[in-house]
Amino acid sequence: QSFSTSTGDSSKSDNRVVNFLNSAFINHPHETMVSMLSMEILSIYGTHSLLVYSGVTIPVEFALAFAMSRPLRRLRLPAELAGAALLS
Repeated sequence: QSFSTSTGDSSKSDNRVVNFLNSAFINHPHETMVSMLSMEILSIYGTHSLLVYSGVTIPVEFALAFAMSRPLRRLRLPAELAGAALLS
């Protein structure tokens, strides 16, 4: 998988990040995927913790369902696109 910048006015620092991610995926694919998934799960947990500490009541099941849905998004994308095409 290769990342690219979508805007035409990207700076050199954006290209450097993209090139770094591309080389990480090429040289260390498993480690990169594990670290990206781990960071995503930690960010979901951190957001849930911040909301709980700020006084917002959110069940843990919502955070767990959101965390589980993120990796499965690519698997269900074709079904969602087919359903949207049928509805339109």
